[in-house]
Amino acid sequence: MAVQPTTTREMYGRKIKINFFEKQHRYSHDGDRKWIISVTGATGMIDKSRVLMKWASNLTKDYLTSSITLIKKAKSDIELQSIFDHACNQHTIKKEEAGDTGTQVHEWCEKYIKTKPSDRKDIELPEDENVLNGVTAFLSWVKSNKVKFIESEKMVYSKKHDYVGLLDLKAKVNGKLTLVDFKTSKRVYPEYFLQACGYVLADEEESGDKYDEVSILHFNKEDGEFEEHKMSEQDEPLNDYKLNCKVFLACLSLKQWSKSTSKWG
Repeated sequence: MAVQPTTTREMYGRKIKINFFEKQHRYSHDGDRKWIISVTGATGMIDKSRVLMKWASNLTKDYLTSSITLIKKAKSDIELQSIFDHACNQHTIKKEEAGDTGTQVHEWCEKYIKTKPSDRKDIELPEDENVLNGVTAFLSWVKSNKVKFIESEKMVYSKKHDYVGLLDLKAKVNGKLTLVDFKTSKRVYPEYFLQACGYVLADEEESGDKYDEVSILHFNKEDGEFEEHKMSEQDEPLNDYKLNCKVFLACLSLKQWSKSTSKWG
């Protein structure tokens, strides 16, 4: 039995239908099971192997260091192998934990945004400390600005470039139409700026709206603080909106080329 899409969105005057399969976190045109390149799929072409390898090796080292007592007390090779296997798997464990926390923060924020203002006080706060810190950072940002929510978790698609994505928030922030991309990672990475540009280009193409600002909003899961990065025409590369748009489209082209040549191995 064919897997059914979680949601389907009609776009461009109902001329285009995009299916979203939540479990796989993939998209396809309605009636076509060929996956559409996503915004994050395009920016995934950026090589992060050096950073990730160092991060993974440090996690393994830290785990083994903290397990010295267990290693000394191990009574068999099987016990030692279990400790070493767990150490080598730390990067997967941490990634899944961080992903789950980020998902919960996003879901809480989406619920808050889509709830009537008069009913928001009844939304229960998360019990998990890291999730609560992320939510606290979000609420602090809302309180620090005049925010009028327009759309949350909106599926966007570029007919011109054939890619799809899910933007976090479209809102009027202090009177300016703003694309806000939520991030709960350890730090803000350069590709986040490219992803935000991808969402903007697709939404502007379909809706005809023109964004005044593009913002990367980082929620710190450790101290409940928020950090905001806005893009504009500046000399600093990460803040240069036009440059970031060009780089995003370059990443998309590379991803499309990679897909088209995958049969060659």
